[in-house]
Amino acid sequence: ALQQLISRLGGSPEEVKPSQMESGLTALREQRFQADKQLRHLQLDVRFRESALSQLCCANHDQLRQLQELQAQMQRGQRRLVDQLERIQHREIDLGRDFGGMM
Repeated sequence: ALQQLISRLGGSPEEVKPSQMESGLTALREQRFQADKQLRHLQLDVRFRESALSQLCCANHDQLRQLQELQAQMQRGQRRLVDQLERIQHREIDLGRDFGGMM
């Protein structure tokens, strides 16, 4: 890293002044600080998005479960209606026989 810094400053180790070296190191530290800051920001963003995605998945799962419960209720209601219709039809048949036999 030191050799890279010296190359950036444009010269050999003997040509680079201590003040140039110090300002170069300061610039590198600032770049590192900014890079670390961006990395932390991105990590927080990823955690936030993972959390939001997890919450959405849970909400979708709950909605799916509710829809399945509603579908089951509708199927039970439909079966009850079919049973009632069948009972009504049987009564109509029975009444038709009873009244048909009386005439």
